[in-house]
Amino acid sequence: MKRIITILMAVILSAVSIMGCSRSTDNTPGEPTPGTSSPTSTSSSGEDKSDQKEKEPVVLEGWSAYAFDDSTGHTSYNDQMIWDVIEEKLGIRVNWTTVTTAGGNQNTQFGVLMASGELPDFFVDMSPTTLEQYGMKGALIDLTDYINKDMPDFQALLDKDPEAIGSITSADGKIYFFPRLLVEKELRCWCGTS
Repeated sequence: MKRIITILMAVILSAVSIMGCSRSTDNTPGEPTPGTSSPTSTSSSGEDKSDQKEKEPVVLEGWSAYAFDDSTGHTSYNDQMIWDVIEEKLGIRVNWTTVTTAGGNQNTQFGVLMASGELPDFFVDMSPTTLEQYGMKGALIDLTDYINKDMPDFQALLDKDPEAIGSITSADGKIYFFPRLLVEKELRCWCGTS
């Protein structure tokens, strides 16, 4: 459980820092995406290296209720280049399920997900109030001890920003979700203007 929480935190903090990137769809089918290798390769001596297993990525399931901007063509976090970079650099692949937020029904869809008992490894884009309600009912784990023991850099960031720790601490004194933070407060509101 500690490993999943630590991996999840690394993924979320990495992704939040560059969410606006999207992957190119100009690749010809069958050609490797730039920055990735083909399934087989040869060494300088001409030996086939395909029998040497590459380390398989850690695969996590993510769930999002996000209204993507139709002008970008994004319909899921799967469409964003950052997840390719995370897989390449960190060895973590996230398979996203993204539900529509049309009509403001994300809380209903989240409730159905929680009732199903088939939960993903993590959720994003849910209101802190909703997460707090489910956490206080025992449906989500308390992250406080994981943050204190296994995430010293994140804990240091929270220690520097009492507003952030206050925004994620529930009425019962527990933490059920991670905040969306930028290190520089001036950058917390990122607008798409030049």
